[in-house]
Amino acid sequence: STYDWLIFTSTNGVEHFFARLHQTGRDSRALGGIKVAAVGSATAGRLRQQGLIPDLVPKEFQAEGLLAALSEQVTPKMRVLMPRAEAARDLLPQKLREMGVVVDIPAAYRTVTSDSDGATLAARLAAGDIDLVTFTSSSAVTSLLKLLGPKGTALADKTRVACIGPVTARTCMEKGIRPDVVAETSTIAGLADAIENYYRKEFA
Repeated sequence: STYDWLIFTSTNGVEHFFARLHQTGRDSRALGGIKVAAVGSATAGRLRQQGLIPDLVPKEFQAEGLLAALSEQVTPKMRVLMPRAEAARDLLPQKLREMGVVVDIPAAYRTVTSDSDGATLAARLAAGDIDLVTFTSSSAVTSLLKLLGPKGTALADKTRVACIGPVTARTCMEKGIRPDVVAETSTIAGLADAIENYYRKEFA
């Protein structure tokens, strides 16, 4: 293979990459000799379902944690393949390139804003019908605000907000939304636990 590392930053990236690999009549054996990194435990779990045990899973489940772990493993001129969302954070590839690593980023999938009725959702938020909004990525924050229109930030103040991790929480704050719940472990299970703990304290 021409690559030294294969890096997955989401479960979606794993699913779409292997779907494409299988379409070409190949399976995980085609990746022999390539080291594999996963951004977190959920992504690592999806890789195991494909018969791959990742060589690297950082303790901190976000791009910063993955970058710190990889920086001890990669050397200049190594080649890295990073299949991911078409519009994703540039931190990881940018920093790897600064280390002299060659990074290829094929778009494995595209995140699109829902064509749901923003006016109906805005009315429900304004009426206080929605108890909690969960954000599992920074793009989910921007997509919701795009859907709600100019009053989106004010409408988000009328409900509680839960974020999957500090990066998503930071995006919320940059957009003027104050998160009530931030998961300590950036996974869906971690987010569910954080929400449960929040409401348990709320109604204690």
